[in-house]
Amino acid sequence: MNAREHAQHARALIDACGGPAEAARVAGVSRPLLSNYCQPHHDATPPAVLITRLEAYCGRAVYSAAMVAAVEVHGAPEQLLASVSDLDLAASELQHATIAAQADGELTPRETNELREKLLAARRAADATLAALGSDE
Repeated sequence: MNAREHAQHARALIDACGGPAEAARVAGVSRPLLSNYCQPHHDATPPAVLITRLEAYCGRAVYSAAMVAAVEVHGAPEQLLASVSDLDLAASELQHATIAAQADGELTPRETNELREKLLAARRAADATLAALGSDE
């Protein structure tokens, strides 16, 4: 998908959630940030965790369905879906661990190791997703 298509799908998802104010509240982000996702001239697309959160709220796969439809799958579609799900979960776990680790304003060695492990898990999930797409990267 190109930048214009990403922006259109972001706008459709935000609208499906009741508009920018409601989507920002549900996602826990600012309205200006959401607005950037809707502008094709901004080099920004919403992260998977935000898309997942908003789609769960509105009850429809607005943005993710468009992304999946835009992908030419070289491998088995089931493997791609499993890989993307694993990647989304790994990224979400990394985000939650980061939020928890920063809660007290300090990062302990144990928290640093946990974040490193979660980041490596996300990298492995990303590599598996690339493999499922038949990517040479």
